[in-house]
Amino acid sequence: MATALLSHREDDGGDDQTAFRVVKDQRYVAAEKSDNTVHHLHGSQPLTAFTTPGGSSQDSSQSALPVYHRKCANITPLGLLSFAGSAFLFNIYQIHTRGVTKPNVILCLALGFGGMAQTTAGILEWVSGNTFGALTLTSYGGFWFSYAYFLIPQLEVEASYAADH
Repeated sequence: MATALLSHREDDGGDDQTAFRVVKDQRYVAAEKSDNTVHHLHGSQPLTAFTTPGGSSQDSSQSALPVYHRKCANITPLGLLSFAGSAFLFNIYQIHTRGVTKPNVILCLALGFGGMAQTTAGILEWVSGNTFGALTLTSYGGFWFSYAYFLIPQLEVEASYAADH
């Protein structure tokens, strides 16, 4: 129900000032004086309560959908753990620790833990409203996906860049 206060006006040239309040709803427009008498404007009907077919009174003071603040778990540790684990194993592979020269060691971790976990964590960060975490984790997740696809032997991406001897 919307109400508005009209400006004061003088009655019959006297000093008595009366405030009128205009009450608007979907069904009526009325002016209420400060002494609680109601004057119907534009030939409207007297004020009555609207009853729904179920027998209860209509209440339009609440919105149709209530505000609901969803609680989401902090997904940042998963993203950071997957980044740290994948980067650590990638660096161990790059320096050929214990003679490991085949990229199969890093392939599974880069595809599953680095790519999938970081991209999922980035999407959930975006849902939580953390745009920096979302951008960072999805970017690194994309890097790990692309690096893993580079290492998959069936796609022959790495073989196409091999030097011909």
